[in-house]
Amino acid sequence: MKAEDIEVTDLAHGEGPWEELDREDDGGRRWTKGTTTVCRHKENGELWAVDWECGLTECQENIYDGTPYRMESYEETIPARPARKVRRYRKAA
Repeated sequence: MKAEDIEVTDLAHGEGPWEELDREDDGGRRWTKGTTTVCRHKENGELWAVDWECGLTECQENIYDGTPYRMESYEETIPARPARKVRRYRKAA
Protein backbone atom coordinates (compact mmCIF):
# COMPACT_ATOMS: atom_id res chain seq x y z
CA MET A 1 0.00 0.00 0.00
CA LYS A 2 1.27 3.49 -0.84
CA ALA A 3 0.58 6.70 1.06
CA GLU A 4 -1.00 8.33 -1.99
CA ASP A 5 -3.57 5.49 -2.20
CA ILE A 6 -4.96 6.21 1.29
CA GLU A 7 -8.08 8.33 1.87
CA VAL A 8 -6.81 10.64 4.63
CA THR A 9 -10.23 11.42 6.15
CA ASP A 10 -10.99 7.68 6.56
CA LEU A 11 -7.59 7.11 8.19
CA ALA A 12 -7.96 10.14 10.51
CA HIS A 13 -11.29 8.84 11.87
CA GLY A 14 -10.71 5.06 11.70
CA GLU A 15 -13.45 4.58 9.10
CA GLY A 16 -13.86 2.36 6.06
CA PRO A 17 -11.03 -0.20 5.92
CA TRP A 18 -9.31 1.29 9.01
CA GLU A 19 -9.49 0.32 12.69
CA GLU A 20 -8.36 3.14 15.00
CA LEU A 21 -5.75 1.99 17.54
CA ASP A 22 -4.54 5.24 19.08
CA ARG A 23 -5.17 8.98 18.94
CA GLU A 24 -2.94 11.66 20.46
CA ASP A 25 -3.73 15.37 20.73
CA ASP A 26 -1.19 18.15 21.26
CA GLY A 27 -3.34 20.06 23.76
CA GLY A 28 -4.69 22.46 21.20
CA ARG A 29 -4.75 26.08 20.27
CA ARG A 30 -7.60 28.56 20.12
CA TRP A 31 -9.45 27.09 17.13
CA THR A 32 -7.85 23.70 16.39
CA LYS A 33 -5.79 20.98 18.01
CA GLY A 34 -3.10 18.93 16.33
CA THR A 35 -4.08 15.27 16.24
CA THR A 36 -2.24 12.09 15.27
CA THR A 37 -4.34 9.01 14.54
CA VAL A 38 -2.81 5.51 14.31
CA CYS A 39 -4.87 2.84 12.52
CA ARG A 40 -4.58 -0.78 11.36
CA HIS A 41 -5.83 -1.74 7.89
CA LYS A 42 -8.55 -4.37 8.42
CA GLU A 43 -7.49 -6.49 5.41
CA ASN A 44 -3.68 -6.50 5.40
CA GLY A 45 -2.88 -5.50 9.01
CA GLU A 46 -0.53 -2.64 8.05
CA LEU A 47 -0.18 0.19 10.58
CA TRP A 48 -0.47 3.76 9.29
CA ALA A 49 -0.78 7.19 10.91
CA VAL A 50 -1.71 10.69 9.81
CA ASP A 51 -1.31 14.11 11.43
CA TRP A 52 -4.27 16.48 11.06
CA GLU A 53 -5.96 19.48 12.70
CA CYS A 54 -9.24 18.91 14.55
CA GLY A 55 -11.59 21.93 14.62
CA LEU A 56 -12.65 22.86 18.18
CA THR A 57 -15.83 24.80 17.39
CA GLU A 58 -18.81 24.22 15.13
CA CYS A 59 -17.40 26.93 12.82
CA GLN A 60 -13.93 25.39 12.46
CA GLU A 61 -13.38 22.78 9.76
CA ASN A 62 -11.05 19.84 10.28
CA ILE A 63 -7.86 20.26 8.23
CA TYR A 64 -6.45 17.13 6.58
CA ASP A 65 -3.15 18.30 5.12
CA GLY A 66 -0.87 15.58 6.55
CA THR A 67 0.63 12.77 4.50
CA PRO A 68 0.00 9.25 5.87
CA TYR A 69 3.09 7.37 7.06
CA ARG A 70 3.85 3.77 8.08
CA MET A 71 4.06 2.84 11.75
CA GLU A 72 5.34 -0.16 13.66
CA SER A 73 4.19 -1.56 16.98
CA TYR A 74 6.46 -2.43 19.90
CA GLU A 75 6.13 -3.27 23.58
CA GLU A 76 7.83 -1.35 26.33
CA THR A 77 8.13 -2.23 30.01
CA ILE A 78 7.48 0.72 32.27
CA PRO A 79 9.29 0.59 35.61
CA ALA A 80 6.62 0.79 38.27
CA ARG A 81 5.40 -1.29 41.13
CA PRO A 82 4.39 -3.68 39.72
CA ALA A 83 6.06 -3.30 36.30
CA ARG A 84 3.69 -3.36 33.34
CA LYS A 85 3.97 -3.67 29.58
CA VAL A 86 2.51 -0.98 27.35
CA ARG A 87 1.97 -1.13 23.59
CA ARG A 88 3.48 1.87 21.79
CA TYR A 89 3.76 2.99 18.16
CA ARG A 90 6.60 4.66 16.24
CA LYS A 91 7.37 5.55 12.65
CA ALA A 92 8.54 2.57 10.64
CA ALA A 93 12.09 2.66 9.37
